Amino acid sequence: MNDNYDEHRINSESVVHLNFLSQAIDDISKSKSMEEISDIIFDFISSIIIYQMAIIYVIDYEKNELEVLSARGSNLNHMKKRVKFKVGKGVVGWVAQEKKAVIIKDALKEEDIKVRQHFEIDPVICSFMAIPLITSNKLIGILSISSPEPNLYNARDAQLISIIASQAAALIEINKLLIRAQKFSDNILECANSGIIAINDKTEIVVFNKEAERITGYDGSHFIGEKLTDLPLKNEDDRYLILETFLNEKPFTEFETYIVNKDNIKIPISVSTSILEDENEQKIGATCIFRDISKIKMLQEQVSRAERLAVVGECMAGIAHEIRNPLLPIRTAASVLFKKDTLDVKDKKLIKIIYDESERLNDFINNLMYFVRPALKEGEYANILVVFDDIFELVKYKCRNHKIKVTVIKESENMHVKLSSDRLKQVFLNLFLNSIDAIGSEGEITITLKERKNDIELIFSDTGCGIPEDDIKRVFDPFYTSKENGTGLGLSIINNITHNAGGSVQAFSEVGKGTEFKITLPKAEDLYYL
Repeated sequence: MNDNYDEHRINSESVVHLNFLSQAIDDISKSKSMEEISDIIFDFISSIIIYQMAIIYVIDYEKNELEVLSARGSNLNHMKKRVKFKVGKGVVGWVAQEKKAVIIKDALKEEDIKVRQHFEIDPVICSFMAIPLITSNKLIGILSISSPEPNLYNARDAQLISIIASQAAALIEINKLLIRAQKFSDNILECANSGIIAINDKTEIVVFNKEAERITGYDGSHFIGEKLTDLPLKNEDDRYLILETFLNEKPFTEFETYIVNKDNIKIPISVSTSILEDENEQKIGATCIFRDISKIKMLQEQVSRAERLAVVGECMAGIAHEIRNPLLPIRTAASVLFKKDTLDVKDKKLIKIIYDESERLNDFINNLMYFVRPALKEGEYANILVVFDDIFELVKYKCRNHKIKVTVIKESENMHVKLSSDRLKQVFLNLFLNSIDAIGSEGEITITLKERKNDIELIFSDTGCGIPEDDIKRVFDPFYTSKENGTGLGLSIINNITHNAGGSVQAFSEVGKGTEFKITLPKAEDLYYL
């Protein structure tokens, strides 16, 4: 009777264990994270044996060592900081090498195999069991179980735990592949040369990649989880295309709009949006991909300006030719008449007026001809600082009289550009005269010279009255001027000179604060190797 009772009890325990095992395997297959998988394994183990500490290790084949993935009964962070088990070293390392389970009755009395103990931090280890986690004959990791009580574990326990261990090994491997795929996907997202923002069904930001950070100037990590409309990326009541796409299911393609960066500057962008759907084609969010088109806009403006200048240039070439033909004999005749002794004072005065005005008209024609002169000849170059010193001698007294402080910030004394001294003087002189007029009295002019890889950057800024936003786009147009007696050619000449030299010029201004001109000119590289 006792034998039958014992057999029935054992069979009943087996059924209970198998039920637990079946439920654990089912739960593991439905789990969504390694934390869940680990908890299911640890709970299942506690249903069949007593333990104080359980640890799951994963193998790093590149380093040939075991890394702690999860633990129960000890501090996980402390365990991860410890010296890792090498494959083949120690009990856990031996199990990893041999792919065989180990059961130790009492680790404190075992002479042949030493189990690593951390008496001050972890529970004392007496009963110990280590089981390999294997899937498709590949070792994924090790599961170790221990207790301060001796003689607790046997081969039957190891067999039951090995069943769930193989299931866990498969899922750990799948999880590693998913993590690797996610990292690969994230790298693609982060390395994209377009800004990418994605929102969920609550219009909260879930993606804000590095290019989006570069364009906006914001740290994307501060935006994750925030409502799109709570962010300072648009002015009040302005459109969020990604939001329109999500609410109205209306995608946009290469739509030109703007975004406000951290410095409160409007950045022109080209935006494409789309709806995000789950596997059941249910709407779960939206994405927008956008590009900074500031440079494109600048190039478009330069092309447009060049086209306008080409038309004006052709007209001016014809006008200059027609004016110069009669102007030369007028100037010559006036000069000859002025030298005659038979003329009285009154006549000489009139002839002097004719000569001076014809000279002034000739200078005007020379300025016009800057638009139609051929490109620079090869080998023309100038040292910016030498030219600046020459021009400053001409304007320093005017600056002093107007109480204008001039500051020069330079990176080098040897800054040669592919531009003749005469042309460069024209650039500096026009910039100085414009800034002095804009300041009026008491202000500052700052000239900053920066050496780039292929260019010299000249930033000429003043603290003058500034230029209205509507006017700043037209300042380089010929004959456009806000001055009462201005010709409107100064900045047009600067634009023409810099572009003929292969450089560029941009204007930035704020009314009441001042104006900045940023000029880039190609470096005369060959001069640095003489």
